[in-house]
Amino acid sequence: MTINLRVGLPEVITMGSLLFLAALVVLLIVEWPVGLVPAVSYAIASVGAYAGYRQYVRERNKAEVTERVQRFRVVETRGVCPLGHRTGDVMMVSGNDVSPLVCAEASAVLRAASAADGEAARKWCCPVYDHLLVFERERVAA
Repeated sequence: MTINLRVGLPEVITMGSLLFLAALVVLLIVEWPVGLVPAVSYAIASVGAYAGYRQYVRERNKAEVTERVQRFRVVETRGVCPLGHRTGDVMMVSGNDVSPLVCAEASAVLRAASAADGEAARKWCCPVYDHLLVFERERVAA
């Protein structure tokens, strides 16, 4: 079993805040029990703020992945595609979504091509030889 523990500035601030609060609670129980009300409120606010921050980071990372839309153009065909795709058509790949609709084999190739880093292979093709489509990644303007 592997546990990945990430400790950054938000985690350090939250832990320091909660340690300070724990020491404060120990003192308040002995001296002033009514002071537990603001201490508990502070604890709830600290944990809530940290949970909100972690949710924001997760959503931001998810949005960055989906924003990376890659375009592939059909540059060559062999036979007739059953879905009517032909030379010049553009396919968009965003995460695991491919549009417009292509067969499962072509979709798998396009997802693999979008995940491939670097420009080692510039052209990818559908593995079904009877209605082969050859895709080329379009360059994104800087």
